[in-house]
Amino acid sequence: MQSALAKLILAASNILDVPNFFWESEPTLHPLYVAIREYLEIDPRTKVLNERCRVFLDLAEILSDNVADAKMSYITWIIIILIIISIIVTVTEVGLRFGMLSREKNKRGIDVENATETSSPQRIDLRSIQTLGAEGDITLEDLKLWAEALNERERAAVCGSDYVGKTFASV
Repeated sequence: MQSALAKLILAASNILDVPNFFWESEPTLHPLYVAIREYLEIDPRTKVLNERCRVFLDLAEILSDNVADAKMSYITWIIIILIIISIIVTVTEVGLRFGMLSREKNKRGIDVENATETSSPQRIDLRSIQTLGAEGDITLEDLKLWAEALNERERAAVCGSDYVGKTFASV
C-alpha cells in the first residue's frame, strides 16, 4: 500500500514522463532532454523520494498504532474500574441485607445462636429435624412436618417475601 501510494504520487505529478513539447514541436531536443535528465539524476532522486515517503508512511502507521493502543488501554482501565465499583456495590448490598436480617431477627425475639424463637414454643427447629433423620440426613417427610408447624408469618419469612416486597416495591 505504501509503495503504491508513493507510485501514485509520482505518477500524478508527471515527473517521469517526457513532455509532449519534445515529441511534437522539437523532436531534435529529445536527446538533450534525456541527457539533462541523466545529468540531474532524476531517476535516482525519485527512488530516494519514494523510499523517504515509505519511511514517513511507516512512521505514521506506527504512531497511529500507538495512539490506538493508548486509547484501548484507557478504555480497558475504565472497564476495570467499573467492574470494581460494581463489586463494591454488590458487597455493600449483601452486607446491608445481612444487617437488616440480623436486626429483624433480634426484633422478633429470635435467639441467633440457638436459632429458636423465644415467643412461640411450638416452633420446630431445623436442627432438631436432623436428629430425626438417619445419620444426620433430613428426609422429605421431616421437612414437610417442619413446614406444617410454621404459621403464616414464619412461612413468609422463610420465603423472604417481606424483603422481596420491600426490594421490588417500586417495580
